Amino acid sequence: MVYNKDVNFAICNHLIVVCCHAIYTGGSHLGASENEWLIEPFQKGETPTFIDHVKAGLKALTEDSHSLLVFSGGPTKKPRTELSEGQSYLNLAEDNDYFQDISTISEIDTSRIIAETNATDSYQNLLFSLIQFRIYTGIYPHKVTVVTHEFKRARFMQCHFPAVGLIPVGLKQKDYTHKVAVIGINPPVEVTPPETLTRG
Repeated sequence: MVYNKDVNFAICNHLIVVCCHAIYTGGSHLGASENEWLIEPFQKGETPTFIDHVKAGLKALTEDSHSLLVFSGGPTKKPRTELSEGQSYLNLAEDNDYFQDISTISEIDTSRIIAETNATDSYQNLLFSLIQFRIYTGIYPHKVTVVTHEFKRARFMQCHFPAVGLIPVGLKQKDYTHKVAVIGINPPVEVTPPETLTRG
């Protein structure tokens, strides 16, 4: 996304990261058809969960006027497409008018939504989004919220957040809820059993 000099990003102090997991290619079904996605075989049936991640990120954005939403993910499906996961999720949001027909999502400030287009794993989702936040706002965020699969909550709390210095190693999550948060949404168990997720 092109930097918009007319937007006052300096008011933002809360980074919301949506970790992307596939590439939405566009189409008349606006993402509702799995045929409009580039996914891996093990992700079959999971595209509604990816859409739920987008919606959760948008909802979090509407709840904090000082937040910046980043859809994070690189071009993981070359040579089939040069499109990045992050940009494709942003395209999905745009194609669906940011899901503003949903009662919990309203008055979206689209100027506070950007794409990070290089990350290839969950640690990079966090790290590269922090860098993007710094580029856009001039500061590092006071709070970080990550939208991802629920089974990755422990990974962020125990590994990724401490690795970038957001929280100390080994302290209880409840002690730092003012600084970090994870919104975890797994696919339905009938689509992807929990034991399959944790093995991956």
